Amino acid sequence: MAVDTELASLREDFRSRLPEAELITCHPSMVLARISRTKYKDIRVGIQFPKGYPEVPLLVELKSKTVTEKVLDNVTKLCDEELKKWRGKQQILSLLLFVKQFIDDNPFIACSDEVTYIKKELIGEQDDLKLKQRAGVVNMTIRECRYFLSAKLSVPDNYPSDAVRIEIGECNVPPDLLAVFVGQAQELARRCVTPPIKPRPKDPPFTPSPSLQTVACLLANDCLRHCVKQKCHLCGKLALPDNPKVWHVYLLALDT
Repeated sequence: MAVDTELASLREDFRSRLPEAELITCHPSMVLARISRTKYKDIRVGIQFPKGYPEVPLLVELKSKTVTEKVLDNVTKLCDEELKKWRGKQQILSLLLFVKQFIDDNPFIACSDEVTYIKKELIGEQDDLKLKQRAGVVNMTIRECRYFLSAKLSVPDNYPSDAVRIEIGECNVPPDLLAVFVGQAQELARRCVTPPIKPRPKDPPFTPSPSLQTVACLLANDCLRHCVKQKCHLCGKLALPDNPKVWHVYLLALDT
């Protein structure tokens, strides 16, 4: 009887409390709901009533075509911890609201693998990485020899359909070279989300591709780290001076 009462309450309150969600199944044997913020932030929540409910917490299974299994496992563990707090009370609506809040508060849910790659594979001991989880911002500072480049990469809500936004902070490479770096990064991000003007006849239909890891690798590896180590084809010496202050002095001399 308690289950029937909770299900009736769920049917009545679901639309007002979760206007963008979908209640697919609402039956004593199974409750199935779809919590979606965007196409890529979409989780299906399967719920079953164990024997002894509500003193025994609900059984929860999360599935998604776009969210990774690792993220789903972590969210499931968080749900299980929250459910323990609601023993003896109605739990379904609170659980669904919790999942919705998690999706809203975690913009990286759509690019968790990319963030992991940046942390483990791209950032070295000499570099800095700061993640602003709720804002969906990756702040990284890449260092090579005596040169450095700081970049702020912001993940938009509709990622990866929308490209990552790029802002360059402090940097001690020559301005003309930095302009090339930024132009390449912006163009690469654009290509990830914009179909070609003249696609080849045999190409499959265009679909947006993730741009966070692609842009981060370009700025770190292909731009800063690569250029600092490049040598002049004529003299064989490094193209950039070993001391970044040298080109600063050179630019000041040109201005005088």
